[in-house]
Amino acid sequence: MEQMNQRGKYLLYAGIVCLVIAIVILFIIPDPSANNVEVMKKATNAMQAAQEISKNNQTSILMHTIGMALLGFGITASVGGFILKSMKKK
Repeated sequence: MEQMNQRGKYLLYAGIVCLVIAIVILFIIPDPSANNVEVMKKATNAMQAAQEISKNNQTSILMHTIGMALLGFGITASVGGFILKSMKKK
C-alpha cells in the first residue's frame, strides 16, 4: 500500500507540472487573426497571402492541440494522484 501512496504522490506532481505547462502554452499562443490581418494588408499576391495565413493557422492549431493534451493529462493525473495518495491502509 505504501507503494501506491508513492505512485500517487508522483502522479500528483506530474499532473501539476503538466497543468502548469499547459496553462503557460495556452496563454502564450498568439492570436492568429491579428497576424492574418497584417499579412492580408501587406500581401501583394493572393496566393502568397493564403500560404502565410495557412502557416499561421497551422502553428496555432498545433500549439493549441499540445496545450489541450497536456491540460487533459494534467487534470487526469492530478485527480488520479490525489485519489491514490488519499487511500488509507486497511
